Amino acid sequence: MPSATQSDRAATLLSEVRRRGIRIWNVGSEIHHAGPEGVLGVDLRDCLVDAKADLLDLLLAEHATEERGHPLTRTQQRFQVIRGGGTNPGDHIRLIHRLRGPVDFAALESAFLELVIQQPSLRTSFIAHEGDLVQRVVAPWRFRIRRRSMIDATSDEVNAESQRFIGESFDLASGNLLRAIAIELGDDSHLLVIIGHHLVVDGWSTSVLLEELGRLYAIAADGRFREREPENARFGDHARAMLDWEGSERCREEIGRWQAEIAPGTTASALPTDEDRDRDRLVEFDAVRGVLEGLLVSRLGERARKWRTGSMQILQAVLSCLVARAAGQDLAITGLALTNRTRTEHERMIGNFANESIVRVEVDPGDDFTSVLARVDEAVRRSTERIDTAFEQVVEAVGLQRIGRRRLAVPIFFSFQDRRRGGSLAFTDVSVELVPDHHLNTFQEIGLRVIEEADSMQIRIEYDRTLYTPQRIESFLANLVAMLECVLEDPRTSLADLPFDASLAEGITVVSGTPRSGSQEHVEPASMIETRLAELWTDLLGVHPVGRFDDFFDLGGSSLLAVRLIDRVHEIFGTSLGLEALVSSPTLHELAGRIER
Repeated sequence: MPSATQSDRAATLLSEVRRRGIRIWNVGSEIHHAGPEGVLGVDLRDCLVDAKADLLDLLLAEHATEERGHPLTRTQQRFQVIRGGGTNPGDHIRLIHRLRGPVDFAALESAFLELVIQQPSLRTSFIAHEGDLVQRVVAPWRFRIRRRSMIDATSDEVNAESQRFIGESFDLASGNLLRAIAIELGDDSHLLVIIGHHLVVDGWSTSVLLEELGRLYAIAADGRFREREPENARFGDHARAMLDWEGSERCREEIGRWQAEIAPGTTASALPTDEDRDRDRLVEFDAVRGVLEGLLVSRLGERARKWRTGSMQILQAVLSCLVARAAGQDLAITGLALTNRTRTEHERMIGNFANESIVRVEVDPGDDFTSVLARVDEAVRRSTERIDTAFEQVVEAVGLQRIGRRRLAVPIFFSFQDRRRGGSLAFTDVSVELVPDHHLNTFQEIGLRVIEEADSMQIRIEYDRTLYTPQRIESFLANLVAMLECVLEDPRTSLADLPFDASLAEGITVVSGTPRSGSQEHVEPASMIETRLAELWTDLLGVHPVGRFDDFFDLGGSSLLAVRLIDRVHEIFGTSLGLEALVSSPTLHELAGRIER
């Protein structure tokens, strides 16, 4: 008979240990045991040490999994999930830190493993089931930090290696949605790059992830342990609750309130551009950065307390004033990124609970800033109360006019993250410095991101560089700061008297109600690929006939449907396209040309 494998021997050993009444469990990559005195003899203890690696694999396989798949939330459905086609690097959340000091990498790997065990979202598998993607929790895997020595490399070479790691595709079916690399830069000097997929990590989650990783590292490095608390909720439960919500009467009531507030065919706010939105182009993004600090940040905090509001609402109000002025309108409609964590058990969970909402604010030039701020406070309150209703549902229900070649419903977004109460990585005896880096949201023209820290605010404006010059965006940021300084000094200043760079109002403006490409004379598909693609569009959009010059987004395509289309294109034609391909080539014949290449 063949001899037993190491795994078989480990399984036999595990059974024997438990038969003797000894409890055995793992915390990260360390194995712990407890039992009656004298039961665990020297020989058995030595066997446990020798079989540690195989025992760990067995213990990991025992962690709770899910047999039943859960639906994806609407937010999750946006991301490029292509069976066999990999993932879009734009959907990879990156957390980069410079570490200076002695790092115990064995303890760090153990901390990562324990984090994956405690946060089931990080071991979620996305698989096809009856034509749809579903998610389910799988057993944790042995976490390994990739190591790379680049002591003599230039900063450009280190950055290139970091970007390569960021760009590596995730295998979504495996459930391995978190990875890390440590690049050695010198003696006790490393660049730690942590990557998670946006399907299971949102902005709030990054704070939880970093705090927990630091806490678990300290436990592992000191050799301390405690038995983990049982799980009380999982993200799949939230996903099913959101699906149930969409069909509820309360959801329909909220949609009705949105429809009462935003007239059908309304166009959201958009800045004048340097290039034509309707021209054929391959979309590219860039960013400008700024920092608020010192007296300005102190004054902002004081005003927020005095006005009984938040820094986020004040900045949103300033953004609304600037956008309305630049667009020459008395109404500002922008997007606001929120997180749907209304239940206490969700606060320390890692998962993508993100949702967006619409902030609609009337901006009369004769008003003063306090009037606009009051309207913003009310608009944000309404948005927060309606957080369960998906952004895409609202956009579709109110019929926002889509603009430009990319058919965006809301071109300008604002997100705000408060890190004053934590959310950072900390290791004992190691200096940890955050290296700013962000994934890009391609479904926007301009994204204003603000991170509030203890004594400063980091500002980042992401923008479509095929529409805007860096100079325009830099002017926009400078004007935003100038307006903020003015309203903090005198909130009763008339909006017409706020500082304004007139060049921001120059350029190519949005013309509401312009004919869309789908409204022109119908032209039949001209090739087999165009014909098959038209059939796909009909299946997804419920529109027939589809002509070769019709625009996917004009015909009702959304970001969710775009992801499904890309998936079907890969399945039928064997071609892996990114979302940017559909965004840049939205007509039938253009997309067919991409497939033919």
